[in-house]
Amino acid sequence: MPARSEDGEQQRFTRVHTGDLDGDGQDEAVIGVQGLGTMLLRWRPDAPLRPLRIGGLAPLLVEDLDRDGRAEIVAATFEASPRLLVLGAGTSPLPPLPPVDREPRPIPSGITDPAIAQAWANAEQLAAIGLPRRTADELSDIAGFSGNVEKDMLLRTGELYAAIGEDALAAERYVSAASRPDLAPRALAGAAAAAAAGRVRGGGGVDAPAAGGGRCE
Repeated sequence: MPARSEDGEQQRFTRVHTGDLDGDGQDEAVIGVQGLGTMLLRWRPDAPLRPLRIGGLAPLLVEDLDRDGRAEIVAATFEASPRLLVLGAGTSPLPPLPPVDREPRPIPSGITDPAIAQAWANAEQLAAIGLPRRTADELSDIAGFSGNVEKDMLLRTGELYAAIGEDALAAERYVSAASRPDLAPRALAGAAAAAAAGRVRGGGGVDAPAAGGGRCE
């Protein structure tokens, strides 16, 4: 499963395991990220996904090996001669997984279609766990169906594409959003910044389109 981290680097998820790591009766997800390590995710109905990353370890198994009600993680190190480690073994339980500082961005008020509101909220949770490219792509796909918040959604995709260095995509979304007067100042400033970043990164490859262009698919 390919994805991108917050800095735009491509990631591939290799293994997904589940198990109750802290003994609270609810499972966590333990995900292998190729070449980077392990990501732990807590899923709670009333809270966003919150990641904890452990570098340099590939998860192999999640199982309650000592039958104490708390699952252990068997992982291999990223070394020429990998070592097997058992995380959570022994008499001391794993502490509850800590939250991260980043929370999903609230979606705009006034969305008339509940399905669009839910899709946007789900996409923002992906951004909160470090997958801005996935969020931007998903919002781009549904922007044309989002009715009264189409331009808000395009502005958000511009911000996300800009954050991962996709300057041309960012500029196009910003300019499409600028056709709504109340968003125009932010959107045009974003388009100009994306164009400037593109010139720095690519030696002059991105120009900000003129405001008033159609929505970019």
